[in-house]
Amino acid sequence: MRFRITLIIICVSLIGGKAFTQDINFTISDHFFSGRKILKVKKDFNDPYVWVLGANNEVFQINNVTKSIVDYTNIFAGYNNSQFVDIAGRSKDTLFIATANSGLIQCKGGKIKIIGNDQGIGDTLSSIGIDYSNIATNAFNLSAHNNLNLLVATNKGTFNYNIDAETSSASSDPVPAIVFEATYRTAIYSGFFNYSFPGDTIVYYKVTQNNLSNILLYTVWQSMHKYGNSTNTIFKVSPLIYDYPFESNLDILWGSQFGLFQTDADYSNSEASPHRQYLSGIKVNKITSILGLTTFGNPADITAPGDIKNNLLVGTDNGLYFSNSVYDLLNLQNNLNQYTFFHYDKLGNGRINDIYVNAATINPVCENGAWIATDNGLYYLVPQYDISINSPPVNAVSFKNQPDSVKKVQICVNTSVTATAKYAGNIVQWYKNANPLAGSTADTLLIASTGDYYAILTNLCSGSHVQTNHVQVSVIQQPVFSFNYPEQLNFCAEKATTLKVKADQSYTYRWFFNDSFNGITSDSCVVSQSGKYQVDVSSCANSWTSSQEVQVNFANLPTPIVFADKMEYCMGEPATLNTNLVADSNYRINWSRDGNIIQGDSNLTSIVTTIPASYAVTVTSKIGANCMEISLPTKITFNPVPIVNIKQTDNSNICVGQSVTLIASYLNGILKWSTGETTDKIIVNTSGIYTAEVTSPSGCVKDTSVDVQFSANPVLSIKDTSICETIKQYITLVAPTGFTKYFWNGSVGDNRFEVKTPQTVSLMVIDSNGCQAMQQINVIDKCSNIFIPNTFTPNDDGINDTWVILGFDDDPNLHIKVFNRYGTSVFKSDGYYAPWNGNLNGKKLPSGVYYYLIVSKKNGKTYSGFVTIIR
Repeated sequence: MRFRITLIIICVSLIGGKAFTQDINFTISDHFFSGRKILKVKKDFNDPYVWVLGANNEVFQINNVTKSIVDYTNIFAGYNNSQFVDIAGRSKDTLFIATANSGLIQCKGGKIKIIGNDQGIGDTLSSIGIDYSNIATNAFNLSAHNNLNLLVATNKGTFNYNIDAETSSASSDPVPAIVFEATYRTAIYSGFFNYSFPGDTIVYYKVTQNNLSNILLYTVWQSMHKYGNSTNTIFKVSPLIYDYPFESNLDILWGSQFGLFQTDADYSNSEASPHRQYLSGIKVNKITSILGLTTFGNPADITAPGDIKNNLLVGTDNGLYFSNSVYDLLNLQNNLNQYTFFHYDKLGNGRINDIYVNAATINPVCENGAWIATDNGLYYLVPQYDISINSPPVNAVSFKNQPDSVKKVQICVNTSVTATAKYAGNIVQWYKNANPLAGSTADTLLIASTGDYYAILTNLCSGSHVQTNHVQVSVIQQPVFSFNYPEQLNFCAEKATTLKVKADQSYTYRWFFNDSFNGITSDSCVVSQSGKYQVDVSSCANSWTSSQEVQVNFANLPTPIVFADKMEYCMGEPATLNTNLVADSNYRINWSRDGNIIQGDSNLTSIVTTIPASYAVTVTSKIGANCMEISLPTKITFNPVPIVNIKQTDNSNICVGQSVTLIASYLNGILKWSTGETTDKIIVNTSGIYTAEVTSPSGCVKDTSVDVQFSANPVLSIKDTSICETIKQYITLVAPTGFTKYFWNGSVGDNRFEVKTPQTVSLMVIDSNGCQAMQQINVIDKCSNIFIPNTFTPNDDGINDTWVILGFDDDPNLHIKVFNRYGTSVFKSDGYYAPWNGNLNGKKLPSGVYYYLIVSKKNGKTYSGFVTIIR
């Protein structure tokens, strides 16, 4: 089976263990309902109203501020047949009553409603309590106070009833259940077992704790004779107030008719685990705890409990018991806290039925009292803690940015240190040398003078005062020292120097070079680099006094080197001399020739010369230390340049297509033409500048050039043409003018030439440069060899009197016929043709159009057409 619990704190009285000193007491502040039996008392932490359930279904409301009482018994008089077993109130107007036989009674704003079978809860309830676990898991943040659930323990399991929505969620374990604790710090609930216990058989009784988003399961034990056959109350003790992140280091405490029992939560599922019994033989009805002095420590740090108190309160059939504080008891013998219990005699030995701790505020936590329900009314107890200004001081004051163990510091004059009272939420008053510092009531104190400091902390919840630990501050004066140097010191590079401070040997030092710490911490510094030097002197930690700055200059002159741009030069060629130097304001550069300074060449890193000599460079410092560096001399020589000439063999006009010979003349060396040839004589046939270059044995080069031009040949572009030889046609060819000579078919002429027959005409022209051009012009016959006239005039005038057909002279098989328009043959010729005169049988034919037909067997063609006779 599985049951549920929310959050708990538990205390136990040890049999046979270490006894602890009592550190809390109580006074009775109020006593209500004397002589009446009070069963239950509950109060919402965020509301001033206390709800009280008495015997015989009595219900009361107490205003915790005014202590006024309102009797609600008559309001619920209609439910006298029900047995009221528990009560829970959220506010002045919202109240819930659990009954043993009538379900859950809800009273909101004076309206009463029964919640039972219709919500699935049923009628048989054992206990109720408001589940504040969402507040506990948010570090007691009041913003989580809305949307709370009421835990309802029934014979069918534990139900969550949403107070605002008035809806219920079903129980996951439908077995009898009990709500043991329901406060803003904890909620514990479980199932219930009805077993018979033969002998001392152990039954593990599971309880559930809602912790953050997890559900944690623990067990308590039941048996007939050893642990009791029923569990009246269960509680959990944590090492912190804000214990919601913790799932271990917890004590589980439970009470039965045999007393109070304790085991480790992590091992509670086995009786073999470490466990203890307290208040043996006394029936324990209720276990809870009260937190106190929560601002005298860190409620969220297990390593800094300070003086925070967490004392168990145990209600029994033999009165009220309370324990020593268990807040800082963690991982003791057998992993269990040890408790010493004290009986509160002022309430006597009467039965305590219920206990509810009053929380005035929850952030910070202020639990300023406890409501005790007894068979003789309701008591309100106020805690009193055994702590005062004279108690051992609480370790709460430390220096900012220092470990807590540091209680004494030295500061330099004109500086300060901050002391911090680390526990917030208290009234703070700072003291110096046992005297209060007016106005110094913050958590921090800025200290700038020598003294003994501490604070008095006042807990707002209980009014208790405590003195903190003391811290001491001492102020050290500024150092006195001598550092007498001029603002500037000049040295040559090879002369290092030492700067020294005259001061107390107990001082500490740090030297700076160009504003950066150089690692030297003695009273002197060996200087070998140019730059700014300064020393800081300290007579106390973290405070320094700076000296003046001294500019130290070392003539760190470079070693000059002279080098030429090449090994040998030729006469007339400029030689460039360079150095490895760069211009610098710290030194001067001078050039010398054969040991003599070259005037005008100061501060040049290179020079140009055509004078053979030995050259050197001198570097001289400008800072006044008379330092210099001289280079080795570099000798510069100049070699003679060779002589070369070019002769052209033909200086007359030369034409394209011809060639000319060029001849180079020189004394010695290697010749190379611009054509790539290396012979003395070259033949060229194109226009251009031809260069002959001679390199002497010393590498000097000389060249000369000649411009050779070839005249362009004239260009002829006379088009081919044609004539008609059959009709005795001729044509005149015309050449361009401007040439000095024309040759037509080899004969001298002018630019015109007449052609009468088809042929190929050859033309050559010569221009004024003597250059010539030639062209052949093709003259072809554009007419056919066959010519058949289409008209003739046989009128005896001697002109065109016959029809003369040409081109058939050599055809002996020619046949010619001429027809008139009626198809009658008027002329016929076979064999060699003789011209026709236009007559038929000696008679002249009339003018008109006649049709002819000519058949040539030689060329295999037939010709036909018309011929006209005109008279």
